[in-house]
Amino acid sequence: MGNTGSISAMNPQLWQRVTLIDALEEIFFKQNGMMSAKPEAPAPIFLKPDFKTKKGKKVTIPLVIKPSGEGVDGDKEQEGNEEPLTTYSQDVEVNQKRNAIRLEGEMDEQINALPMRKIARKSLGGWQSEIMTKEIFRKGGGITAYTFANTPVAPNASRVIYGGNATADSDIDSADKMNLDLLFKISNTIMTMVPKLRPIRYKGKNYFLMLIHPRQRFDLMQDSSYLTLQKDAGFRGSKNILFSGADAIVDNLIIHAHNYVPTFSDWGSLSDQPGARALVMGSQAIIMALGKEGKWVEKSFDYDNKWAICTGSIWGVQKARFNGVDYGLVSIDTYATSL
Repeated sequence: MGNTGSISAMNPQLWQRVTLIDALEEIFFKQNGMMSAKPEAPAPIFLKPDFKTKKGKKVTIPLVIKPSGEGVDGDKEQEGNEEPLTTYSQDVEVNQKRNAIRLEGEMDEQINALPMRKIARKSLGGWQSEIMTKEIFRKGGGITAYTFANTPVAPNASRVIYGGNATADSDIDSADKMNLDLLFKISNTIMTMVPKLRPIRYKGKNYFLMLIHPRQRFDLMQDSSYLTLQKDAGFRGSKNILFSGADAIVDNLIIHAHNYVPTFSDWGSLSDQPGARALVMGSQAIIMALGKEGKWVEKSFDYDNKWAICTGSIWGVQKARFNGVDYGLVSIDTYATSL
């Protein structure tokens, strides 16, 4: 059997590295200043590249709860009145995710003059960024149908705010839409929650990222009070991309719309109402662990007439959850008008 040739002399590992970098840079959260690998950074998505340089399947994130007691006054004895240090941990596992592109053959390339390697790199890089973005929304929204790398966890009851007068997804109807009153309810409620969401600090003020579905955005824009507020106010002129790329700034909420925000069609008393689950995030609400870059594999078929390229990477996503509570995230369940 004869040897098969490669399409190019370029190092396959270099292509894989560039493809992964392209994917990370194109993730919605990275493009909008919402992702950082720095533990001290006030970003909603915490990127953990631990397994790029060492082996393993699971990264453990510790959480230390600050003391909550009153302390000791004056010369009263401190010894014997110490507070125990409360700690929790969150595990995030990684797994391999791959995809491949296969071309028709030499004649098809001759007709279309396709630069196969460049097209494959761009297409597969785009696919990686899309699937990573989807996973962040799926894990953040607790969508249990998608189990890649980590088991999704539905929102706990104390971290859900409903639209209108609804008290459960089964109670949602067309009156329970996204509107300005709900935004103010959210902005104030999240400041009183225990445990507290760690805010995004900017110029001395606390903010939270709010991701809404375009259908929720449509409902919000039907509220005349909201439209008036946007005309008269708004956060203008900021050089921070998290703010400058936002749809709106309302009180302490930085609002962005995205079509990957989870949607539903089975809410309401008859399980027939359309809904959406907006996500409000503080700092490090979701953790994304990165493993090694994987492989870039080129393979020939049919006596070198047809070629395929496969690439992938090792990674995993999970929302930060300590002691059974969504640590940095609150779900906002509302009716969402079908468009």
